Amino acid sequence: MNFDTKKIDHIKNNTKDLPVNHLISLVPDPKNDNILWIGSNDGLIQFNKKNNKVKIFSGKEGFPDNVIYSILPDKSGNLWMGTNKGLLKFDPKTYKLRIFTRSHGLENIEFNRFHQLMLPDGKLAFGGAKSGVVFNIEDIKKDNFSPPTAITQIRLNNEKINLAERNLNPVNQIKELSVDYYENTVSISFAALQYNQPQQIQYRYRLKGYQDEWILAGNNTEAVFTKLPPGKYIFEVNATNTTGDWSNLIKSLILKVTPPWWKTWWAIIFYLIVLIGGIFWFVKFKINQEIIKNSIKLKQKEAQELRRLDKIKTKFFANIAHEFRTPLSLIVGPAEQLKSVESQDEKEKLFGTIKKNTNSLIHLTDQLIDVAKLEAGVLKPHFVWGDVVPVISNIVNAFLENASEKGIEISLESPERAEFLFSINTLDRILYNLISNSIKFCKNGDAITVKVNQENEGLFIQVIDTGAGIPENEQPEIFGRYFKGSNQNQLQGNGLGLSLVKELVDLHHGTINMKKFYSRSFWNYVFNLASF
Repeated sequence: MNFDTKKIDHIKNNTKDLPVNHLISLVPDPKNDNILWIGSNDGLIQFNKKNNKVKIFSGKEGFPDNVIYSILPDKSGNLWMGTNKGLLKFDPKTYKLRIFTRSHGLENIEFNRFHQLMLPDGKLAFGGAKSGVVFNIEDIKKDNFSPPTAITQIRLNNEKINLAERNLNPVNQIKELSVDYYENTVSISFAALQYNQPQQIQYRYRLKGYQDEWILAGNNTEAVFTKLPPGKYIFEVNATNTTGDWSNLIKSLILKVTPPWWKTWWAIIFYLIVLIGGIFWFVKFKINQEIIKNSIKLKQKEAQELRRLDKIKTKFFANIAHEFRTPLSLIVGPAEQLKSVESQDEKEKLFGTIKKNTNSLIHLTDQLIDVAKLEAGVLKPHFVWGDVVPVISNIVNAFLENASEKGIEISLESPERAEFLFSINTLDRILYNLISNSIKFCKNGDAITVKVNQENEGLFIQVIDTGAGIPENEQPEIFGRYFKGSNQNQLQGNGLGLSLVKELVDLHHGTINMKKFYSRSFWNYVFNLASF
């Protein structure tokens, strides 16, 4: 009831605020106006008037009986309660409980409801079913003794431990106990060494490493742990004295549960060795497989390359035979005609044809010899310092007549002088092959220009033509040995010229490449010789 608002709240056990309807006694907390202490058939109820929260103290908290008939506070703020099984002293602040029964001198331990009274002299009176009790709380002495706790028995898998078989001391003198992994259900019995009023003694225990919190056991004198995993634990047990004060003497026992052999450290090391060995073997196996696969692939590629080279060489020898046959036939024919020709002009013309084709044979032979020397590593350029322009001019002039016959314009663009370190024979072979290649792919009306520029990086020589050129997708392969373009007659040329040029440029520590640019509606292919 709220006297200010005159409002009445009816609190029943069908709400979450109160667990039971049958209330027997009620007193306010001596030191907290918001707390009510209520006796019931289900134990002592702590009720907070401010928030309606409740807490119940019953057999689980060590009460001998759940029925609280009467409650009476003393001058110190403790609550005294009459029950069916004795008289209780309860500290509302610490929740500490002390039980008084016949062993303390009570003739009657079953008390009645509402039979409680504080007398004017401070004594407390409680009425019971057969008799009552009047006492002065100051006459009740506090027990200051700290009882030690002894281990009285150990059972493994519900069988008493055989001390003789294990060569152990008496059970209470055992400091450390080692058990096998299959003996991991352990029961430990204990007792406090205080013999007056043993029923007043409370126990608590814990197994550090498994359950680190204290377990309140009440009057129970046995701790049971089932299926303990392998490991090292410390069992500790503690007891109160007769007034409920915990002893400062704690009994401890080291308990070791040994693992099975397959979980021991050496077994784990063995597993790791097997695992690492398995991984190593697997990796090695995969590497060997890859090596075998790559070896097979390499052999297949080598076989394919050999077949390709064989085809190329066959085609090359066919082309070489054709290259030799053409000028030879052009030599044999005029030579036969010389027998019947009497005109000096005709003879000169036939001699010119024979000489021209003889020079072609000599050039082809020189190419084959140069290739053989390059492969043998014996072709060494002889460098001289001098003006390179006259040398290049002579080479270009040597092609004027041949170019004129095909209607091709050939020209040289160069400075007046260009002093440089170069090899005459090597430069002659390079330009001869490049210009010959340009003439081969030019038609009537096309033009060939040879440009010479001296820069800081070296001497740049460009051979530019407006001929058919080479397809873009084939340009990266033009300097390969025996390469012939798809737009070229397969019986025309031998595929040695540009590869020979590349290798001769390398001997000069130079570079050669091909590029194209679009100008005046013509595709122009440019060969650059650098770093001479």
